[in-house]
Amino acid sequence: RNCQVALYNMDSDLLSFPYCSDDYQAMPKARRPGKGHVEQVLHSGRPLLLDRLAFLPGLPEQGQVPVMHSWLGVPLYCGHELLGVLSVHSYQDDVIYGYRDQEVLEFVANNIGTALARVRAMQDLQKAYAELEERVRERTSELDAVNAQLEFDSLHDPLTKLPNRSYFAKTLRRAWEGYLTGNGSRFSVIFIDLDRFKLVNDTLGHLAGDHLLYEAGARIRSCLRHYDFLARLGGDEFAVLLFGTETLESCEMIARRIVSEFERPVILAGREVFSTASVGVVLADREHYHKAEELLRDADHAMYCTKQQGRQGYTVFNHQLRINQADQLALESELRRALEVDDQLLPYFQPFIDARSGELVGFESLVRWQHPSRGLISPALFLPMAEESGLIMRLDRYMINAACKQLRSWLDEARVSRDIALHINLSSANFHDPELVSWMRGIIASYHLPASILHLEITESALIDVPDIAATVMHALHDLGVKLALDDFGTGYSALSYLHRYRFDVLKIDQSFVFDVDRKEESFAIVRAILALAKALGLDVVAEGVETAAQLARLQEMGCGKLQGYYFAAPMPAAAIDWERLARFVQEFRHAA
Repeated sequence: RNCQVALYNMDSDLLSFPYCSDDYQAMPKARRPGKGHVEQVLHSGRPLLLDRLAFLPGLPEQGQVPVMHSWLGVPLYCGHELLGVLSVHSYQDDVIYGYRDQEVLEFVANNIGTALARVRAMQDLQKAYAELEERVRERTSELDAVNAQLEFDSLHDPLTKLPNRSYFAKTLRRAWEGYLTGNGSRFSVIFIDLDRFKLVNDTLGHLAGDHLLYEAGARIRSCLRHYDFLARLGGDEFAVLLFGTETLESCEMIARRIVSEFERPVILAGREVFSTASVGVVLADREHYHKAEELLRDADHAMYCTKQQGRQGYTVFNHQLRINQADQLALESELRRALEVDDQLLPYFQPFIDARSGELVGFESLVRWQHPSRGLISPALFLPMAEESGLIMRLDRYMINAACKQLRSWLDEARVSRDIALHINLSSANFHDPELVSWMRGIIASYHLPASILHLEITESALIDVPDIAATVMHALHDLGVKLALDDFGTGYSALSYLHRYRFDVLKIDQSFVFDVDRKEESFAIVRAILALAKALGLDVVAEGVETAAQLARLQEMGCGKLQGYYFAAPMPAAAIDWERLARFVQEFRHAA
């Protein structure tokens, strides 16, 4: 009738009483161990049997709980671990516990210990399951987060956090399919390219370039509605899907807004930088388009037209551009065929004249295309297409070979001296060709030419496109003995920095300065400054675009070294060169002097 189970928790240092049956006392509360009988059993780990005499020193006051006549406690073990105490006690004189009772109680304690072990094992298992489930939930949550991040990263640009080209292509296809089926509204595509981004990136560094791209994304976003879709396609190119644009007017309004937004400077590396935007616009049209990708292609083409027209503006792709585009594709195919034959792409030569003596000192080789059905095609019509299509490298090599072949013929005929200069244009695409220098070495050897005769003309754009590679290739060409000329000097953004960074032998003064050098003091001052700079750096100078006697006289007066222009001769095929007329300039200059 009077029984108690006491359990000791070592972690909390508490005795608890999960079971207690007592005639006189209530359920004991958990407490810290003291000096009681339960604690004696816990301390010794052995049974404890007490009779009434053991309780006499602590008799309660009269009227309180009666004194126990007998108390028996045995340890509760789970394996070798002491868990607590099982005890019985009696308040009756005729109930006195003995050793047989102890054996029975130990048997019961053993069963209780086994039961407690099972309970504990079950609790441990449940706890383990709970911990496992929690870990699984945590890992699943982490995996979901990682997968979500991976999916986000696969569809977004890491710098601007805008959707990337892949995400844009998917969204564009969905918009196109919706428009075709009537489940979606009409839309338009805007293609945006930052002007002069590469110059900013190369001049101020990649961190400044990254900041410019981030700022560009923010500015474009500020021009759009909340449901329009903006993406960074790569590099300095962005694209926008404008939803619900039924007319071109709404597209053009946003395009103008974007162009205007880039008229404000950006603060990069503590300085104001202006990077304008060239924009192309195309409106979805079931009549002319069959695939979503065609819209992005034409928006890109419209943007390229903006670049050709001077940048910082927008162009809407229209029927005329579509016709021009088809014609360009046809022209590209025809150019590929022309590169396979010998009678269409021809070198035209324009002479250089020594400004002091009037002697012939060089030629510039210029490409002309004698098309079998279209007639003579201007380089302005096919060179941009060759650049865009990647044919420019083949064209450059074709023309270098043709010009060197002609020069060899002139040398054999004694038409020119061995110190003549042959200028040939070289596009930036060639700097990516690891075989360029060895190919040039082969050409020089093949035609038995002094390497110093060849002057490769390089424009500023070539240096902007691939500055580091250009420096390496130019150094190798110099080591080969080939001379290098900076074409159109004075028209670019950082012409002086190029002279400091790269090895040039010749500066060619752009014809825009020569045009009114005899009439405008500004042009006169610029040309004079270029001549002084070239003299200080030990560089030769060629003035392009000399067309009048007044220009000639002013340039001679200023001490310009070499002259080129229609005053002396137009570019012409080798067979049409008037050698006698060129020789007469010596006498004319001598007479004028």
